[in-house]
Amino acid sequence: MNKAITLLLEKINPDINKILKENVSIITPIPPTKQKNINFLNKNCIKDKQKKD
Repeated sequence: MNKAITLLLEKINPDINKILKENVSIITPIPPTKQKNINFLNKNCIKDKQKKD
């Protein structure tokens, strides 16, 4: 992330570093097998949402 943006965010939200550290796992690449499972779950969630509508 751009240093200036990070510093700006830190001024807005002092906990930004903690939030970014917690979300690093989301940014890092997911192994293909896990990605397939996530895609499968996401598709099922979308189907469930469509059923409710």
